[in-house]
Amino acid sequence: MFRYTRNSLYHPNNQLSSPYAPTAPAEPTVCLTPMPSLSETSLSTPAWDLLSWTPEHHPRVLTPPVSALSDHPLLQSHLLDVKVQAKLSGSQHKVAKTFISGSMYEGRPRILYMTYKMTYVMDPNWVTILHPNVKATDALLVILDGEHVGRFTLQICQTHHSSKTMALVTIIDHATGMQPNQTGIEVALPAEDLAIVQEMKVEKEWHTECMKARREQACTH
Repeated sequence: MFRYTRNSLYHPNNQLSSPYAPTAPAEPTVCLTPMPSLSETSLSTPAWDLLSWTPEHHPRVLTPPVSALSDHPLLQSHLLDVKVQAKLSGSQHKVAKTFISGSMYEGRPRILYMTYKMTYVMDPNWVTILHPNVKATDALLVILDGEHVGRFTLQICQTHHSSKTMALVTIIDHATGMQPNQTGIEVALPAEDLAIVQEMKVEKEWHTECMKARREQACTH
């Protein structure tokens, strides 16, 4: 009676190979998810979830073409990524008061509006910056024009220059989530050269405390 012995030359399915030949590992299969086109003027896919984009069924939110050239303050390099209070009055976006900023998008500065986890590219003609009331504001401000454009300020009090009411402000070094540092620079500016900046509750408390002594001093003169 014969008995078959299994050796290194035996392979299932009648396949023969040398026991000394190295076996190359199988290459993994890579599946690439199609990425969305950035040629649209609106970004309808939430930035936090790229995989939610589906090319056939994902709804697109379109906006009219953005003006080729604009001198809107929020498009200045010193003011990019600074969220300021503004009014929106174009297309389907009609908002009396919100915070909006300029940012680099597709290699050029654009005004971006974020709402309900969506980001829209806005035509500058739709965006009107809301200026502070220089007679009474304790908000964080940013300078829109002139020598100190892009610098952050806190108002000390109102003042008058050439029969015009202006804000006497002190320039501060400001970074999100950090306490302010006073620079010692004080300037008088009209309301149209200032914009209200978005600030967290704790930042507002820091700013109020930072200005307490200087405001009290101004009130006594």
